[in-house]
Amino acid sequence: MVQKINWHYFASFCTTDVIVFACIVEIAQYYRIVDVLHLRDNKMLSTVIGIYFDVKDILCYLIGTVILVIWEKVEKELKNINLTTHHGYGILLWSHGS
Repeated sequence: MVQKINWHYFASFCTTDVIVFACIVEIAQYYRIVDVLHLRDNKMLSTVIGIYFDVKDILCYLIGTVILVIWEKVEKELKNINLTTHHGYGILLWSHGS
């Protein structure tokens, strides 16, 4: 039996997971996890994990998360309104099927 996925819930869940994961990676960078694991000579892994902590990275992740959450809420509200035009300005909104 195939179940339909609630993409709005999934996107919100993923959003929180991504910000938590990003903060964990940044904290690991702060404690120089690459050096602790002796991976500095491995260019690929040290690049993927990251070498330098920067609080601005966390700020950027947070801003991106807030934008995504707002986007999801606006999209959900627009689907709930289910308008075909908006005050005569010609903005069309499509529903994703019934």
